Amino acid sequence: MSDDKRQQTEMTRRAMLEKLLAVAAAGAVWPVLASALDWKPLVLSPQQNETLVALSESMIPGSAKAQVNRFIDLLLSVDTAENRNQFVASLTDVERASESKFNRAFHQLTSNERDEMLTSLSTDKAHQKNFGDLKEWITTAYYSSEDGMRELGWSGVALKTCKTQSGAILSACWAKAHGMTLMVQDLTNPMLAQVPHVLLAAHVGTIMGVETNAMQFYPDVSQPEAAVHPGLYQRRRGEIDLSSVTGSGFGYRIEEIQRELPKPAAAISA
Repeated sequence: MSDDKRQQTEMTRRAMLEKLLAVAAAGAVWPVLASALDWKPLVLSPQQNETLVALSESMIPGSAKAQVNRFIDLLLSVDTAENRNQFVASLTDVERASESKFNRAFHQLTSNERDEMLTSLSTDKAHQKNFGDLKEWITTAYYSSEDGMRELGWSGVALKTCKTQSGAILSACWAKAHGMTLMVQDLTNPMLAQVPHVLLAAHVGTIMGVETNAMQFYPDVSQPEAAVHPGLYQRRRGEIDLSSVTGSGFGYRIEEIQRELPKPAAAISA
């Protein structure tokens, strides 16, 4: 595969991951999708799925526990027809090679036979491309799983309310249930967005306070809110003051904020 083609493929898979996991952090969503009791492949046949389980476990021990096969099947379901067909063709190549060499399906081979099969597939020029494609899929899926990411040193979750408050709360719940440390990052929360951002950090138990940078990048935009909540939009000795956040809801005190809103860009009638 050329460098340009490989980069394009990697970008496609990255985009797929973002679409699939945008609702919340990967850890919060993927285990729920993968552990469904009535799970069935969306793309692969039952035999192809068995081959993928055995192949991924032979390449990276722990892949079966991480349910790499289910993740790959889900990714394939939103991939292009060309990439789906290529993956199935590569998997079929492994199945045919196993039948030819051992007269048995790959998932029926012993551990030693699987190792011998992998060596043959990786060194035989007739199979190298297909083997390489499968290896790339499997390694990407495994190291996108909780087990794989922990193996690489992942130990904490960064919460971002700018990517939805509900998503940040779901991620926090999952992280606490799995013993992960937490931090609350700021991709710039100006105006009212600052309030739920700092409230989450105040209650969720972060390892080091909260990141807040809207006051640094464009301080003037939050002046109406700062008139009511002065401690939220200015750091003093590295700290912000939440004492003005009171009342119902998030404690916005929105009726006191003198912000002039622009005219609506569109109006939708019932």
